[in-house]
Parts: sequence; C-alpha cells; structure tokens
Amino acid sequence: MARAARGEFRPCLDHMHPRKTSGDLVGMRGYMVGFDAAVSGTRAFIVHFFADDDGNLGASGREDPKWLYEDGVAYVPSSIVPRA
Repeated sequence: MARAARGEFRPCLDHMHPRKTSGDLVGMRGYMVGFDAAVSGTRAFIVHFFADDDGNLGASGREDPKWLYEDGVAYVPSSIVPRA
C-alpha cells in the first residue's frame, strides 16, 4: 500500500457491498479495490476492506490482500483457494 500511496499503482473500485445493518460492522461497507501498475496498466493486486462513509476502516483497520500478480505469477491466500 505504501507503493500505491507513492503513485506506482492506480486504484480502481472493483466491487462495493451493501451497508452492514447488523453485527460488529454496522454502517460499514465492504470494498474490493484493484490496483493497476501505473506504467503498464496491468492489474497488480486486489485488496478488501470495510469502511464507513467518513473513510474510517473497520474490522482489523487494514486492507486485506486477496490477489497479487508478480512476474507472471498470480498469488492468492490459501484461505480462498478451492479445495479438491
């Protein structure tokens, strides 16, 4: 995320979930945001996070990486890979 803040990547909203109406994240929305490399335009990584309308992050307070593409290889957390 530090490299994205320096302008190496351009963010692009991929998906926004409806506002939470129950549980610990009331009033928060879930966001999936993709980041494209500024030079090539290739999707480099995707993160998920919860935020309120003021931009305050919920849950852990950090973006959760979901996908990374580097040197021709796509990496995903083992928690989202389907089991055979």
